[in-house]
Amino acid sequence: MTDGDHSDSPTPRQLALNRISARECSASDVRAYLKRKGVAAEVARETVEELVRAGYVDDERFSRAMLRTQAARDKGPAYIAAKLAAKGVRRSGSDVRLIFEETAGVSEELLIQKVIARRYADKLGTPENRQRVFQSLLRRGFSPDAIRAALRTLESKDR
Repeated sequence: MTDGDHSDSPTPRQLALNRISARECSASDVRAYLKRKGVAAEVARETVEELVRAGYVDDERFSRAMLRTQAARDKGPAYIAAKLAAKGVRRSGSDVRLIFEETAGVSEELLIQKVIARRYADKLGTPENRQRVFQSLLRRGFSPDAIRAALRTLESKDR
């Protein structure tokens, strides 16, 4: 099947372009999508490579878009790194943290402080509740050190 075919069924390239026109996708996402649509693995790989060379598919751009979206949803670097890995984009933890702070426009600690103020401000009264908030922030993908620093900063402001 080539782009020159005049059959009613879309070509792999058309399928991929339709997919990426709806939202940013990783190369791995597009390959998996094409395979689900019945495209042979080798054709899917070649199609995605062509789209990467043409700049239509870009894992770096996808990573930044994912980071912006997830940071806006109060998710931390570890959560985002896991989500990227699930989408086939491998990034080191330090790389994700650096891009996170660059993309989110704030440090991890400052974002944690904002999340606490917005979601947990009334739940810090007892040590048990502080531990629950700490665990919740860990599940959101924030690092233990950044959570502790944010809690210390908030505690010192309350004094």
